[in-house]
Amino acid sequence: MIGAAPESEFDLRFPLFGIPIRVHPVFWLTSAFISWNNAMIGDQVRMDLLVLSVLVVFISILVHELGHAVVMRIFGYPSEIVLYFFGGYATAMRKSTWKDIAGLAAGPAAGFALYGLTWVTAEVLISRGTLLNMDPVWRLRVAAMLKFSLWANFVWNVFNLIPVMPLDGGQICRELCLWISPRKGMEWAFLIAIGVSGLLALYGFGALQGKWRMIGSVAPGMPTIFFGVMCYQNFQAYQASKGRRY
Repeated sequence: MIGAAPESEFDLRFPLFGIPIRVHPVFWLTSAFISWNNAMIGDQVRMDLLVLSVLVVFISILVHELGHAVVMRIFGYPSEIVLYFFGGYATAMRKSTWKDIAGLAAGPAAGFALYGLTWVTAEVLISRGTLLNMDPVWRLRVAAMLKFSLWANFVWNVFNLIPVMPLDGGQICRELCLWISPRKGMEWAFLIAIGVSGLLALYGFGALQGKWRMIGSVAPGMPTIFFGVMCYQNFQAYQASKGRRY
């Protein structure tokens, strides 16, 4: 997620387990973009599959952020969840290295738990023949949702563990670097983020040129754009931490 979400009169707000949740309208647009391929049947987009796929994205990201927020609340911080551009975030404050790492790791952990639950559900429906005995329309819908949920919950949470800020993995890397060296740790974290995001941007460019195979159902050019932006932002932050400007 890039940047904080501004307030909007169209925000959807509701509490869950006592945690305030705000959904910015941009979230629905980017979720539809992510879900577009899963709603395609031949050359046509099925609106029912698109709506169900957006619902899958909503649940997947909400569960991920709930993992963060619940652990933060256990540690005594009143976190809020905001769903925004290509994801979301749970508000936090720095407490201690290991509490911060626990809170950061809780998001992917919750997401992988949902992946496991989805996998078990799919296995039960298939093994018992429930899926085959469904009405053909609902069989298509349920199968598409399960398949997309497995992909989204696995890819989203693996992606978040990449050591590039502001992803969870990047923030965990930052906490470890600061623990090792309070004086130089932030610079180390930025350098790692620059290196990893730069390599991934190059990989995405190579896949776009047909030199390498893209992993997963990813829109062409997206990894190059996303990690290219992350590389540039982390480079700027690194220069700021060094007190230099370019």
